[in-house]
Amino acid sequence: MAAANAPIVMREALTVSLLALPFRLLGFFPCLLFLSSGPFGSGKFAILGRFWAEILDLLPSIGINPQFITFTHVTMESDKYICVRETSPENSVVIVDMNMPMQPLRRPITADSALMNPNSKILALKAKIPGTTQDHLQVFNIEAKSKIKSHQMPEQVNMLKTSRFFLSGEAEPLKMFDRAANLTNNQIINYKCDPTEKWLVLIGIAPGAPERPQLVKGNMQLFSVDQQRSQALEAHAASFASFKVVGNENPSTLICFASKSSNAGQITSKLHVIELGAQPGKPGFTKKQADLFFPPDFADDFPVAMQASNIGGFYAINRRGQVLLATVNEATIVPFISGQLNNLELAVSIAKRGNLPGAENLVVQRFQELFSQTKYKEAAELAAESPQGILRTPETVAKFQSVPVQAGQTPPLLQYFGTLLTRGKLNAFESLELSRLVVNQNKKNLLENWLAEDKLECSEELGDLVKVSGIPDSCNHFRAITDIIKTANICHY
Repeated sequence: MAAANAPIVMREALTVSLLALPFRLLGFFPCLLFLSSGPFGSGKFAILGRFWAEILDLLPSIGINPQFITFTHVTMESDKYICVRETSPENSVVIVDMNMPMQPLRRPITADSALMNPNSKILALKAKIPGTTQDHLQVFNIEAKSKIKSHQMPEQVNMLKTSRFFLSGEAEPLKMFDRAANLTNNQIINYKCDPTEKWLVLIGIAPGAPERPQLVKGNMQLFSVDQQRSQALEAHAASFASFKVVGNENPSTLICFASKSSNAGQITSKLHVIELGAQPGKPGFTKKQADLFFPPDFADDFPVAMQASNIGGFYAINRRGQVLLATVNEATIVPFISGQLNNLELAVSIAKRGNLPGAENLVVQRFQELFSQTKYKEAAELAAESPQGILRTPETVAKFQSVPVQAGQTPPLLQYFGTLLTRGKLNAFESLELSRLVVNQNKKNLLENWLAEDKLECSEELGDLVKVSGIPDSCNHFRAITDIIKTANICHY
């Protein structure tokens, strides 16, 4: 393990990883985790981010033979369960609950595919019907020891993924779309849907071009459920993400996809991030593109898996059966970006988005610059998003209070409070100052609304203000809380 202040610490075991699953990822653009192919099927990680790794020799220690630690035998749909399919000395399925990993559940089951529901102990199985080209799908509740449903498919199933079908009573599988022409004669390696289930993506791989057959070709089919239309693209891996654009209260649906192709002997490796179904009249996500780096020794590697999430790290399983947990080194990533990369704007952005330390001086300096330029709206937004609330102080409120109010314009102090309210709950000092302001202006209805929406933090002073302001009895719950605070203070003294 490298020094504790290193922003990247990756063990050698990570260079042969098979499965990867993020549970937290930092920011957006540094939030993508790739799993690439490698010689003889070994995988290499290409990671936009800085991580610590903790390694647990899990699978071999619970009796899993290394020959079954492969893509075709191991599935991990979430950070809750690992599912392993064994075919010798007898057929069985092993379920590893990550809350108690040393107590695996092994059941005598014969199946071609097995995977767990991401959130509950629901097991899905696929098995070929002897003497036919058809597959049998079954779903079991492991805790209840009961079969939830069973369905015989009229044809062979290339890939099994969890969906609402597995939990939707007696409903039969629903055909969503036909495979596009660009996926003909492809090996299907992945299928995903976005959280709204309005967008679907199917990924396949095929032999490379004659001039470079070792560079496998990747094909992607993106399907819109609402439009009932498909788009064919070149890509080896893809993932959906939900991202909130500044100024838009509704999250945007993004598709992230990675590709590697050869044209006239020139290899191009790219990551693309685009918005799907842009919202009319709302700020949209700006399309992004970046180069993907592959070492010269692995020039023919290609991405085979990708995950995206909102904030910070991943689980992975490698060929040795080690289960790896990697997380962002929160104390050093922002200083690394600002110091080593000399990218102050990115450092501040990452610190705000991930609520991370290391950019305090940069944030305060930028706030003072905006204020001196009378850019009060931008200053308010920066203060509202300041990492770890470093600008959410009485001094900041006083600074906005000191600005003279221009005729016909919204006072900067109200701009500041308005910005805070759109982002969540006010702290105790902010709650009291804003409440005093609206009570003095005889706008008690605003105070009532904020109390009802739980936008204000309870305090003894705010409770007294609510009582003397004549707020209706609908706020008795808030008054009761402040009475408890008063009682606690009396007991303390």
